[in-house]
Amino acid sequence: MIEFKKLTKKLLLLGLPFFIFFEVIYRFDPLLKNDIETDYIASIIDKSNSIDGAKSPKIVVMGGSGSAYGICSDSLENRLKLPVYNQAIIFTFGINFMLNQIDSNLNKGDILIISPEYMMSEDGDYKDQLKAVRFFPKSRNYIQFKNMAVNLSEEIQFRLSLSKLFISDLFNHQITNYTINDSSSVFFRKGFNSKGDLVSHLNNQSTPLPITLFTFPEKYFKVIDQLNQFDLKLKKRGVKMFYSYPAYFKSGQVLNQYNLKLVENYIKKNANFTIIDSMESNIYEDSLFFDQGYHLNHIGRKIKSKTLSINVLKEINKRK
Repeated sequence: MIEFKKLTKKLLLLGLPFFIFFEVIYRFDPLLKNDIETDYIASIIDKSNSIDGAKSPKIVVMGGSGSAYGICSDSLENRLKLPVYNQAIIFTFGINFMLNQIDSNLNKGDILIISPEYMMSEDGDYKDQLKAVRFFPKSRNYIQFKNMAVNLSEEIQFRLSLSKLFISDLFNHQITNYTINDSSSVFFRKGFNSKGDLVSHLNNQSTPLPITLFTFPEKYFKVIDQLNQFDLKLKKRGVKMFYSYPAYFKSGQVLNQYNLKLVENYIKKNANFTIIDSMESNIYEDSLFFDQGYHLNHIGRKIKSKTLSINVLKEINKRK
């Protein structure tokens, strides 16, 4: 027992300089300023600032990058006569993080339109969540670690990966200055308009769509369960939550028909929140997507936004 304690102490002492190095890089990274100005995930700063203190009633859009790419907030505003705040960024945040992100900004009279992609999970990717924290410290409140051990492990891994990147970038880093008019870049902070819609891809050429397998539909079942709980909370607050199936490409539907059917059946049997459309009505031809099966191009975006506003309006009128 004594020998084990000595060994543990030695390992801690040997590891301490590395931990200090990782922490110094995390806190005083000289490249952080440029990353904040350009990194796609840093858009959480602008999105959060835009909605903080926003008056009700309003419409809030949430989902992964499919909702960031595929929604035209101006189109929704014109038809629904309410201000729209698109808070969607990336699916790897996970549903728990996303709901925590918008929770305090939803008040009586508001409408939440939520459209999580089928590969979304409950917990999300802690690495991307911690990246958001680095850019926007308040977002630490949105992360739900399973326990303290997971928290510590993820923090250490994140700092390790950050240090590796820092060493690499120190010798190869180039200052970038992406703009909306850039016809070769998409994934950057300034690619969003003031409503929170990604518009940088509208100038760019569509690329061939990767045909990927949709696996582990059980993860999406947990997303639906979390939405049920969140909807109950919102109803008590006087907030309406409308679920819209995510836009998905035809080739992907053909390949993943079985798992998509499992998801659809689970939603029909278990969802207690309001669903304003169907899975089938959100299957679009491949030609309407930009670079992958959830990212609509400029034409697909218009179609989706128009259909979405019509369905929301129908639901609002139903309740009058």
